[in-house]
Amino acid sequence: MFSVFRQVGISRCAQCFELLAENLHYEVNKRYYCEYDFKQLYAPTCVRCGMFETFGKKIKLGANFYWKRKRFIHCKYITGRVIKVSIDSWHPECLLCDLCQTPLDSKGIWRYAGRLYFFEPISLQLVWVLCSNCKKQMKEAGEKMCARCKLRIEPGKSFRYQHEDIHGYHLNCTKCQEELDENARVLENKPYCSKCYDQLCPTCAACKRPIDNERSVIAVRRHWHLEHFRCAKCERPLHSSKYIEKKDKAYCEDCCIKFTDACYKCGSCLVKQHVTLFKKGWCTGCYSCSACDRTLTPKSKVFELDMRPICKKCYDRFPKNLKERLMSR
Repeated sequence: MFSVFRQVGISRCAQCFELLAENLHYEVNKRYYCEYDFKQLYAPTCVRCGMFETFGKKIKLGANFYWKRKRFIHCKYITGRVIKVSIDSWHPECLLCDLCQTPLDSKGIWRYAGRLYFFEPISLQLVWVLCSNCKKQMKEAGEKMCARCKLRIEPGKSFRYQHEDIHGYHLNCTKCQEELDENARVLENKPYCSKCYDQLCPTCAACKRPIDNERSVIAVRRHWHLEHFRCAKCERPLHSSKYIEKKDKAYCEDCCIKFTDACYKCGSCLVKQHVTLFKKGWCTGCYSCSACDRTLTPKSKVFELDMRPICKKCYDRFPKNLKERLMSR
């Protein structure tokens, strides 16, 4: 886009209309500029050694206000070699790692803290420019960068939302519209302050406290912290073992057998649907003919033999005298 500076004939600057005769000028897109206007409009300026002023509209970011626009006031224009990093220009001698001061003109560069923001009075918060070793050290130390404003997040101040680490003050509570902090929570992919979250999230049936991000279990039509789900009689933990539900309470199998009937075939507690016959009880799946072991239903016709059920097919195969003896009972 730029041409080398050269001597031109009688002409005027396209910006300030100053006569350009016999002076040193610059040509951009077939238009001529004096040296001052060329630097103001087109010359690359080093972001490290230049100074800025702010103007235009302020924007609110969290609890602070920021200037939306910026411009250089004391510029260090770059003549000669220019290094471009993203949208910024640098002198080769100014492009150093902010931590170890290693020159980065021929190495990989990481912009660790994002955009430039300008505060009132005139001051500048520069991005962190890091070498690969310093970037690795900061990552191991737990340093994080906000996905919204691209600024550094202090340890313990980050809020995880939609798989990103951000400052909490970028969001408002979905319910009360208060500004959030690092203690905010997410429920059904919506952010809430800790107070509103406690009102909306499930509550443990044992300790009556909100179930946050802990592991939990749903049993007996209620929510429980994993460590609070225990036998109602002996308080044995039930989260990794079989339990029996009776009268809206959970019991381990050992306690259940003490006050309920056991299945005649498998020995488990009879608390759900079961069959009671001949002063014995069977689970629905265990109720079968004691001769052929064919599964029976509560509506199946059965005969009694030694206080055990016999299906009609097996009964028909019995000798006549045995049938008469069974019928005479």
